[in-house]
Amino acid sequence: MAKSKNNILTHGLSGLVGDLVVFRQRNGATIVANKPKQSTVPLSPEQILARKRFRSASAYAKAVVDDAAKSAIYQTSLKRGSSIYVMAVTDYLTPPEIDDINLLGYSGNIGQQIILNALDDFTVTSVRVEIKNADGTVLEEGAAAQVGGSLQWIYTATKKNNTLPGSTIKITATDVPGNQTERVVTL
Repeated sequence: MAKSKNNILTHGLSGLVGDLVVFRQRNGATIVANKPKQSTVPLSPEQILARKRFRSASAYAKAVVDDAAKSAIYQTSLKRGSSIYVMAVTDYLTPPEIDDINLLGYSGNIGQQIILNALDDFTVTSVRVEIKNADGTVLEEGAAAQVGGSLQWIYTATKKNNTLPGSTIKITATDVPGNQTERVVTL
């Protein structure tokens, strides 16, 4: 792959030339590459699924680029050499993660806290906590509060849990494109 900058012959050129080379525009530079080869091997079900996910990610990224308000969200974290489109595709394809769930401060009483870390390649927009009794009945649910822009989120219990053993705590983290990750902990 070759790069061309300020070349009067190739400036702004893009597409297939002959059957040999492809010209692409990336960040103000003209990229010259060999013509891509089409594979003759049939796609596996995993590859088909991956292509569908990427098409969805691409559609999401195009919608973000076309929407000034959504573009502004990504613009704040734009790195040199990247684009809003690339950031949006990456964000769409990368769900949030939940880790470091600290239940030491929760013994089933009102006002006790469940502390966790939720992270994403871009940002986590919300974290919800649901507490169920051992029989599966929902005792309470609500939003956790982020601690000052950090990875840490805190949920404060609002109801007494008299049947703590066997109870479950489900934590759901959501990012900007709407990806959700769930973790369930049994007490």
